Amino acid sequence: MRILLISYHFPPDPAVGALRASHVAEALQAAGHEVTVITARLPGERGRWRPAASGLRIRPIRSLPTLRDLYAWAKRGLRVRRSDRPETQSDRSTSDWPDHVPSWKRYLLSLLWFLDDRTGFVIPALLAAVGQVRGGIDLVYTTVPPFSGHLVGLILRRLGGFRWAAEFRDPWTDQRGKPPHVRSRWSDAAERWLERQCLRAANHVIAVTDNTRDLLVAKANGKANGGGFAGKTIVVRNGIERLAVAASTTRPAQGPFRIVHVGTFYDWRDPRPFFVSLAAATRTFGVPSRNVDVELIGDCRWYHGTSVEKFAADLGLADVVRFRDWVPHGDALRAIETADLLLLLNENQPAQAPTKMYEYLGTRIPILAFADEGGEVVHMLRRVGGHYLVTDRNTDTGARLIGEAIRNRRASQDPVGDESVLATWTVERQMQRLRAALEVAR
Repeated sequence: MRILLISYHFPPDPAVGALRASHVAEALQAAGHEVTVITARLPGERGRWRPAASGLRIRPIRSLPTLRDLYAWAKRGLRVRRSDRPETQSDRSTSDWPDHVPSWKRYLLSLLWFLDDRTGFVIPALLAAVGQVRGGIDLVYTTVPPFSGHLVGLILRRLGGFRWAAEFRDPWTDQRGKPPHVRSRWSDAAERWLERQCLRAANHVIAVTDNTRDLLVAKANGKANGGGFAGKTIVVRNGIERLAVAASTTRPAQGPFRIVHVGTFYDWRDPRPFFVSLAAATRTFGVPSRNVDVELIGDCRWYHGTSVEKFAADLGLADVVRFRDWVPHGDALRAIETADLLLLLNENQPAQAPTKMYEYLGTRIPILAFADEGGEVVHMLRRVGGHYLVTDRNTDTGARLIGEAIRNRRASQDPVGDESVLATWTVERQMQRLRAALEVAR
C-alpha cells in the first residue's frame, strides 16, 4: 500500500507522541508498504525532506501563525514591557490556570484554543497532503493529539478515493487536560460534533487503551459495545520496547530500598499523596527512613507552584528524597533498572496509560501506582500482577503498600508480571496487530 501518515510530532521531536508515530511508520514500512510522513518542521530545520536512516520519506512543513499567536502578539504590543529579569524556578512553575475568568474572556479564549494550540498545522498539512494524494494514496493515517490533525484527515477523507485510519492516543472531548478557562459551551459542542464526524467518516479507528476505545464506541453509537462502529475500532497499545525475561543483575540486594520516579509532575500527577504515605510508613509501619532512598528524575522540583523539595522536607523526608534534573535516556533507564520500586502517578486519567508505564513494565520491577479505580492503569497492572495499587486516595493504604513492598524486597528481585500477558504488550506484537487490521481490509 501507499500510505500517508500525518503526525504533528515525529522524531527527532522529543514529544511522547513522536515515538508512537515512528513505531507505526516503521512497522508499516517494514511490512513492505510505501510510507510518507507529513509532520511539523522543527526549530532551525531546513530543506523540503528530512533525512531518515530508516528510509522513510519525511516531509516537514512550517505551521502558520494561529489566532492564539496573533492574540499573544497583540497583548505584547499593548502592554508595558516588563523589565528584563531572570526567570526564577517559582515563576516558571506556577499554574497557568486561573480560578475565574469573565464570560467574555472565556468565549474569546475558547475561540483561540478551538481544537488545540496547533491549528496552524492544518492548512500547510492539507496542502502537502493533497500533493501526495494526487500521486496516488491507498491509506491516510492520522495520529493525535494535537487533535487538529484529525481535521486534516476528515477533509482528505471527504475528497474520497482512499481509506482513512484515525488514531487516538488520548481521548478527545473527554480529555481532562484542557484548561477550563479556554473552554465554553459552544466550543465543547463544536468539538463533540467534529469528533462524531471523524469517528463516522474514518474506515479504521485505533485507540491505544481499552477505556479510550469504549469511550469512542459509546460516542459513535450512543451505547458501548454495539453497532457497526465497534467492528472498525481496535486497540493497539503503545507497547513495551524492551521486555526483560529475568531480574536485572544490576539491582543491589542490600542497601537502601530504592524508589525511583522518572518524568514530570504536572496536571494531576501530584506527588504529595506519595510523600504523605511514605512519611506515614516511617511512623506507623516501622519503616526506618534511613533504609529508604527516593530518586526523582526529571522536572520534579515543583508541582503547580509548590516546592516539592520543601514539601518533602516538612514531612521529615529531606534526607530520603534526591532530585536529579533531566538526564540522557540511557542514564534514566539505568536508574529504573536498579530500583526496587517504581513510582507511577496517574490519577484523574482513567482512560490513559502513560508511555512511561510500558517502560516500567518492561523492567519486570514492581510498580507503586497512584491511579483511578476502574481506570486503564489499574486494569492493566492487575491483569499482569505483582504490583502495588493505591486507588482510594487513602494515606494508610499507600503507607501499608510501601511497607509491604519493602518487606517483600527479596521476592521483588524476581521478575514481576505474567510473562505471557507482557509478551502480547510488546511494541512488536502490537504493531503486528495494527498491520493485520489495515491489510486485511484492502
